[in-house]
Amino acid sequence: MTYYTVVLPFSGFYGTSHSDTIDYYVDDEVESGSLSNLDDVNYGLVHRLYAAHYARELCDVLGLPHPVKTELRSPQFYNFETDKIICDIDSDSLESLIHTRINWPDFAKIVRDECTSRSGFISFTPADVDDWGECGTWTPAQWGLALQVALDVATDGRADDWECCESMESALCNGLLSDWVYSSLREGVTAP
Repeated sequence: MTYYTVVLPFSGFYGTSHSDTIDYYVDDEVESGSLSNLDDVNYGLVHRLYAAHYARELCDVLGLPHPVKTELRSPQFYNFETDKIICDIDSDSLESLIHTRINWPDFAKIVRDECTSRSGFISFTPADVDDWGECGTWTPAQWGLALQVALDVATDGRADDWECCESMESALCNGLLSDWVYSSLREGVTAP
């Protein structure tokens, strides 16, 4: 089996609904006395667990098998980029997805809009999708753009709402976020 490495459509943790969700939960735990201090939580570990679950949820929505490998890359500084979730996903499933779920004329327009260099932005991705070549040669970022378009189709044009609000609903409702926070407590800190 072969896999493609892809960058998932994800807004990151800096100043987004994803960080707000985690911060709200931790703040609530501190206020209730269940945690004594915000610094007790290893946020890096919580973010990695959150990202892995997000990747599985995204694959479920798109009808893809879960990634065989998921990595969260966070920048040292957030001035130019944000967190990225990078996954290895079955190549046959990805190719099938883009050939059955993406309207190519619409995709070509989105690629042109997103990948055209302009003042303050130099694109490293060709703005003409015909210049991308065969799927097997696409970069992880190109795959990410294709998945963003597929997500928009799968959610009836509500990809942004899904990404910021609905994507992690299962983690909030079934106690996974609580498990991640309490499993990340720094050495010497005990859960109530």
